[in-house]
Amino acid sequence: MKLELNITRTPPQKAFMESGAKMRVGAGGVGWGKTAVGCMSAMEESFKNPGTLGVIVAPTYASIRDVILRELPNWLPKELWASYNKTDKELKLINGSTILFRSAKDEAQIE
Repeated sequence: MKLELNITRTPPQKAFMESGAKMRVGAGGVGWGKTAVGCMSAMEESFKNPGTLGVIVAPTYASIRDVILRELPNWLPKELWASYNKTDKELKLINGSTILFRSAKDEAQIE
């Protein structure tokens, strides 16, 4: 499945998205767009690499629920979601990719 993206990014978001690093960290103040760029990145990587496993890490599970899962549909339309398991905090996409949501407070969950 090929997605055409027409997204306007801020200069720091553009640098983040164009980084060739295997692992990237978006750090910035309020309003920098960390949540948006994380959602953009998850969507882009998941659809460039069907069947892949990705992880979105937030400070707490409350942050995942209250911030990330509210922002995610703006960048990854629900029509592309196959299912979301609230208990396992696992999003399966229609192309076979899976995104896990983990809290940074629980190191064992992200190792």
